[in-house]
Amino acid sequence: MSTFEARPLHLHTLESLLADLVSGRSVQTGQQERFSLPNERSRSALEWYRKRGHVGWTANVSARDGEDLVDAIHTQPPELPELPARPANSNSRRLRLKKLEAHRFAGLHKFGVPTTSPDNYVHEFTRAVTLLEGRNGSGKTSLLNAIIWALTGEMLRPQRAPEPAEEFECWVSASEGEAEPTAHKIASVTPMPNAQQYRPTEPWVHADTWVELTFVDESGLEHPIIRRS
Repeated sequence: MSTFEARPLHLHTLESLLADLVSGRSVQTGQQERFSLPNERSRSALEWYRKRGHVGWTANVSARDGEDLVDAIHTQPPELPELPARPANSNSRRLRLKKLEAHRFAGLHKFGVPTTSPDNYVHEFTRAVTLLEGRNGSGKTSLLNAIIWALTGEMLRPQRAPEPAEEFECWVSASEGEAEPTAHKIASVTPMPNAQQYRPTEPWVHADTWVELTFVDESGLEHPIIRRS
């Protein structure tokens, strides 16, 4: 007797995904997470859509279609055979980063003042491979961090694996007449403020950091902008 092992979502074809869900088999959606349809009625409804095919999914649903769907929901869902998984290297689609635009991002910008931010940093990529050269502290890692953060919410750290870009307490030295420095929450992707230009008056530092990425596919088609703020 063969035992079923849930396959990761990215290894499914559309056909194999539908076959498993209609048959009551689960799909691996995370390291420990599994997804399956909760009951036979939902499986029968999906089977109705599966048999309609791609064209039927985007067509208008008529009154007759609605009656057919209700009838289908009350039928026993079939058990479809497992279909071959998608090979891990089968996806030939390629996206190329065309443009990066960053606003008040640590390492690429100075903070300035809340009401006047520095000019946005814009980098346009014109080749499939880009080499970054520069002295220590010139912003090479910061450029990569802007891309990584926009895609994953994480940042690179020296000699460490990428980690979430979390908030921390920024301590501002006491000015004349103040006895103690003050602490203010700030995001690790936001530049540190210069106390000579801007002294926070709230328990947090003004943050309006964002990064936008523009990708094109192998045909040159530009895809919608990816933005994290």
